[in-house]
Amino acid sequence: MLASVSKGRLPKPLRNPQRRFVSQNYVTLRAVSELTARRDLRVVDFHGPGLSAVGLTNAISTRPYQSCWAWSDYLWSHRDQPDGIAYTSLHDPQQICYALFERPGYSFRAAPATHFGTMLPAIRALLRRYGKILTRP
Repeated sequence: MLASVSKGRLPKPLRNPQRRFVSQNYVTLRAVSELTARRDLRVVDFHGPGLSAVGLTNAISTRPYQSCWAWSDYLWSHRDQPDGIAYTSLHDPQQICYALFERPGYSFRAAPATHFGTMLPAIRALLRRYGKILTRP
């Protein structure tokens, strides 16, 4: 029912707080592509003031997921047919993630993929922000 589309989504090594070293080989095998919706998307804010507007606290962005699923089911069938939700990342509450419902009629443009190997200075800076180190191959 939900397709996770996270703006600035943290790579898997950043989602493991105990992991300090990240292999450059792991990074260079990956790429990123920016998706642009061909129409404005309507999302329900499950962060900031939007939480209070729907009667929630930020606990919705943490576990257990059963309450998230219940809200997802409710919003999927809501008469306003929202396109998805915006919520805070579990691993970095300063980041906003987006989850879109699988509904007919979505259309996206995808920019050409950029390989992480061409972005190593930016990747190193991001890793340092989270206390990680990029190891050499």
